[in-house]
Amino acid sequence: MTLAHRPIGRGKVGFGRLLVFAIGGSATLPRYERRIGPIIAPQFRIPSSPADVDEGAALYATYCQRCHGVDAVSGGSVPDLRHREEATHHAFDAIVRGGERRTSGMPSFADNLTTDQVRCIHAYLLDRTRQTAERRRDTR
Repeated sequence: MTLAHRPIGRGKVGFGRLLVFAIGGSATLPRYERRIGPIIAPQFRIPSSPADVDEGAALYATYCQRCHGVDAVSGGSVPDLRHREEATHHAFDAIVRGGERRTSGMPSFADNLTTDQVRCIHAYLLDRTRQTAERRRDTR
């Protein structure tokens, strides 16, 4: 199993900022605030069972967690997968296996994951998104 996927060309991973310092410089940086909108329960559905979600969680931990965060909660350097739009859900396999976003830093896992395994990861992410949205709704 090879996990050394690299983006082609000058691929970029997530949101970035270049800081340049000058010896003797006195300028200050503006405060950075990353704004994150609410997590909304997705209407998108895929056929899955609780066993599929469990398998997806294990596969996510192996292949996705190192970049996209524990329990699908991003640290901010790459997109939080709980904030995906409907179009992303429709293209999920093309993104994960087909390399559709390789130039943006998302590698292809076609050599590591089957279409069914990607479906399980997707089911896990949809489940996590719904759980988070419900928890936040219940705390209001």
